Amino acid sequence: MIAAPPMGALLMENLPMYSVLAVDIVTAGLAIVPLLFIKIPQPKNAATTPLTGPRQLWEEVLEGIKFLRSWPGAFSLLFIATFINFLLAPSDTLMPLLVTDHFHGGAWQLSFLASALGVGIVIGGFGLGIWGGFKKKIVTTLTGVCGIGIGVMIMGFTPSNMIWLAVFGSAFMGAMVPIANGPLHALMQSNVPPEMQGRVFTLFSSVATAMIPLSMLVAAPIAELLGVQAWYIIGGLATFVLGIGAYMNSAIMKMEETLPLKAGKMVIPAE
Repeated sequence: MIAAPPMGALLMENLPMYSVLAVDIVTAGLAIVPLLFIKIPQPKNAATTPLTGPRQLWEEVLEGIKFLRSWPGAFSLLFIATFINFLLAPSDTLMPLLVTDHFHGGAWQLSFLASALGVGIVIGGFGLGIWGGFKKKIVTTLTGVCGIGIGVMIMGFTPSNMIWLAVFGSAFMGAMVPIANGPLHALMQSNVPPEMQGRVFTLFSSVATAMIPLSMLVAAPIAELLGVQAWYIIGGLATFVLGIGAYMNSAIMKMEETLPLKAGKMVIPAE
């Protein structure tokens, strides 16, 4: 994420576009071919009913939903994560237009913004590793969510002649990503039983990913009507507000105190 954007800009200056795109095909091949010679262990399926068709698949999806509903706050968090993905997905897709239409830049300026995001993620990951986060993991996560919203807003409010400020906003947003995701993943992985993790994590990712095409349908006309930077302002502000709102949701704030159903009853951690 740090080196690839400027390398891409360099290639675009010296090679035709079809050659630049060929790099993606070649590197994908380098990643795929070794898998043909590597044996990957397959864990035993803990499900009592083999996954043989759509009905069994739907039953497993329902099990994931039931599990999340049994964990106060987790289902609310799923809706918040889905809506945040709806708000932020267009920011990546619209970034080239932000560079060309608002900052009047090109491939190099776009590469600076993209690399800054990668640098921020590395810094945020190191920072979280050293700091460890707040005592409550969910507080750390929501702080990161609010920070992501601030970073996106900075990019939206940046004047056209101050792209360096947008680069800072991109780096700040990147630094907040591990702050938001790291503690949440740790919270989920440490409390969701291994046999349920596939269902629960797939449910989270599937619902959130399903928002991407819908968000682009909404973001495109808004960007066309109000300008590309308007979506960054709207999405960043709404993300920040959602983070603040989650602080006020008692079920979300008590997720680490009231754990999901196990063996038919609610688990309350010992003091």
